Amino acid sequence: EDCYFNITRENCSKNTYEIQLSGLKGGHSGIDINKNRANANKVMGEILDYLKDINIVSINGGTADNVIPSQCKAVIKSKDIDISDFEEKLKTKYNNTDPEIKITIEKIENNDMAMDEKSTKKVIDLLNKLPNGVQEMHTDIDGLVKTSLNMGIVNTDENKFHIAYSIRSSSDTDKYALTDKVKEMAECYGGTVQTHGDYCGWDYKKDSKLRELMCDIFNKQYGKEPVIDIIHAGLECGIISSKIEGLDCISFGPDLHDIHTPKERLNIKSAQRVWEFLKAVLKEIN
Repeated sequence: EDCYFNITRENCSKNTYEIQLSGLKGGHSGIDINKNRANANKVMGEILDYLKDINIVSINGGTADNVIPSQCKAVIKSKDIDISDFEEKLKTKYNNTDPEIKITIEKIENNDMAMDEKSTKKVIDLLNKLPNGVQEMHTDIDGLVKTSLNMGIVNTDENKFHIAYSIRSSSDTDKYALTDKVKEMAECYGGTVQTHGDYCGWDYKKDSKLRELMCDIFNKQYGKEPVIDIIHAGLECGIISSKIEGLDCISFGPDLHDIHTPKERLNIKSAQRVWEFLKAVLKEIN
């Protein structure tokens, strides 16, 4: 979901500073969303809200709407900046989840026009007041997130401020309700919203003959029971099952680590095991 907000610029004679926020863990906006990791775009909102008498030139953070952003950069105009006390509070606040959080501030030369006072306040309000993170947990599956959203991207051009969200839910009804909520909040600030990349929810099927078959093959092949897990993530299975009524399908794959981060990696040996497992399943089905 993309939200766009008009901004107004004016000449500003204050000093220009670049604020760089980095060192956050980031991660997958589905399976990592319940780990309370800091969202760089939201944290930048906290920083800018702390500062007084500023004018924003630009804010740019995040790489994809479905990735928890680990970095964000803001260029602002201000007479002076000192956030040493607030920086310590932020480090304490996020010490357990993001211990390597880092804030650097550099005075730079910049002749760009800045947002006026009204637009600056609107952008700061949006960063702080729009929702982010887990919105609802499953009531019948302990520890599983049901509905969430991730403020994955923020960026600025000459006349607009843009926020891109990834909204997830295993319930289409809840997902569309959250989409409408974001839309209504954005419109309260004069924004326009475009929805894209919609994929269907995929509820857990308690009785699955395919799952039983694959568990039996896995047990015979590796001499142990497979781990059946339900995760908070979007998959093509949701789209396909929405088109074929009563479809019995499951998802499986190799071991992946630190998904949607620069450290993402795949266990090659597990990929080989998955290939052998898939061949055995296809042979049994045929």
